[in-house]
Amino acid sequence: MSGQPPRTAVVISTYNRPEFLRLVLEGYRRQDDRAFSIYVADDGSTEATVCMIRDMQADFPVDIHHIWHEARGFRKARVHNLTLKTVTEPYVILTDGDCIPPQGLVSTHRRLARKGCLLTGSRILLSRAY
Repeated sequence: MSGQPPRTAVVISTYNRPEFLRLVLEGYRRQDDRAFSIYVADDGSTEATVCMIRDMQADFPVDIHHIWHEARGFRKARVHNLTLKTVTEPYVILTDGDCIPPQGLVSTHRRLARKGCLLTGSRILLSRAY
C-alpha cells in the first residue's frame, strides 16, 4: 500500500451489549469519510444483538457485515480471525463494541496509513456523570 488505502475495514468486537454497540455504530454513521465497511465480530451474542444489527443495516450509509459464532466462553481472538478472513479491504481498524469513535477516526487512519506500520490509538474513559 502506498499512500492512503482506497477503502478501510472497521472490525468491531462485541458480546451481548447491543445498547453500547448501537452507540458505536452511530459514531460510525457520522464519520466524515465513507470509504469503509463495518464488520461486527460477535463472540456469540443473543438475538437482541442480532436484531439490533439488522435494524441498523436497513438504513446505514456503509455496509455492515455481522460475523457470529456460538458462545462457548471468551473467544474474541477466534471471532476476530473468522472476521478477518471475510475482510476484502486492504486496511483494517480494530476496535471494541464500547468505543464510540470521533467523527474523523476513519479519515485520520486513512490519511496516516503507511505500508509496514502499525497505527495505534487509545480511548477516553468517560465518567458516569459525563
